[in-house]
Amino acid sequence: MLRPSSLQRGRGRPDRSGNLPKATPAGFKSRWGGSSAGWSLGGPSRPSQGDGHGPSVSLRSAPLREKRLQPVSCLARFGAFFTAPVVIFHLNILSYFTFLWLFAYVLMVDFQPLPSWRELVIYFWLFSLVCEETRQVPDYCSGS
Repeated sequence: MLRPSSLQRGRGRPDRSGNLPKATPAGFKSRWGGSSAGWSLGGPSRPSQGDGHGPSVSLRSAPLREKRLQPVSCLARFGAFFTAPVVIFHLNILSYFTFLWLFAYVLMVDFQPLPSWRELVIYFWLFSLVCEETRQVPDYCSGS
């Protein structure tokens, strides 16, 4: 079985019928003259020793520096929790259901000729929902 490092450079081009040629072992004389030894599909193979021609490899491992975790403040954890996308989604759903519950309560129980404080909360909440939907219109129209 041929390994990628033993393939001849430049022989991976398709012929006129579109078929790729078979891999040629390293050391084979190419049609351009010269030997292809030491070449692979990615370019010349380089030694991995410390002789200046490639990355040097050391058998000794470098001492690992121990990184200690820094304590995170309670406020940072609180902020990270409530800015997580899944938490934002669930809070949005909870807020919408609360709005629907309050709206249904005002319509069925607390509907009066003069608006009560619950009805004023619904008006403000509805205004904020409309503002949010209006803010999202340019993003929707631009396609992003």
